Amino acid sequence: LLKAGSPLPLPPDLTDLPCEPSAVGSLDALAADCRRLILIVSSQPMMATRFRETLVDFALRFRAKDYDAAVAAVSRVPPSGYRKLARKGGVSFNLVSDETSSWLSRLPCDAGGEPCAYLVDVPSKTILASFRQQPLLARVTERL
Repeated sequence: LLKAGSPLPLPPDLTDLPCEPSAVGSLDALAADCRRLILIVSSQPMMATRFRETLVDFALRFRAKDYDAAVAAVSRVPPSGYRKLARKGGVSFNLVSDETSSWLSRLPCDAGGEPCAYLVDVPSKTILASFRQQPLLARVTERL
């Protein structure tokens, strides 16, 4: 995983990547104008159980306003998979579909597909912390 203090690698153009519920053109937009972003990352091409559970856990239990932090996810899951998750799982934060791995190839994550998370300082575009072990919600919240 990327170390604290590392720059967050970004794709050449965020607008090239489909995003649910709507397209984003910058890191600020991805972070919904919050100072910090929790970026949940998975290399799985389909909506694996652990990834889905992690996203739903953040959607239902993370109090973003308490931390001035937004949540977003990036994976190889197609937009249709994200739409279904939003509809059935109540996930309303930004979900980026990177089926060709143009961004994921720059974001180290678990090779076995387990989700990981990066806590990002949005203004400086740097990594504040990275998390690999479950439960990600508890680990991220402790760090905030």
